[in-house]
Amino acid sequence: MPSARGRLTTIAFRAGSRLAQALPASVATPVGRVVGGASAWVMPGPRRMAARHQRRAAPDAGTAEVRGVFESYGRYWVEMLRLPALKFGSGMSNTSNMGNAMPRLR
Repeated sequence: MPSARGRLTTIAFRAGSRLAQALPASVATPVGRVVGGASAWVMPGPRRMAARHQRRAAPDAGTAEVRGVFESYGRYWVEMLRLPALKFGSGMSNTSNMGNAMPRLR
């Protein structure tokens, strides 16, 4: 039997997925970026780690680049949570290569 934490995690993922699927992509993606960017300020440990990595890649990287890491991650989560409802060619961006590969996978 799953632990209480495991059940809560499952419930949170299902709720997040339903919310992300309910929003149109034109709203969901910017919301993901805003939530991701805001999370940089409530997660000081990961923010410091992202800053170290950014400085390693680009020594002049600043707070905007670190915020960009979190915005990208927020967008990733929204797109991932929307996947169960998406169909190829339904408006997902950057799927032309995926659509071309599908016949080869069959």
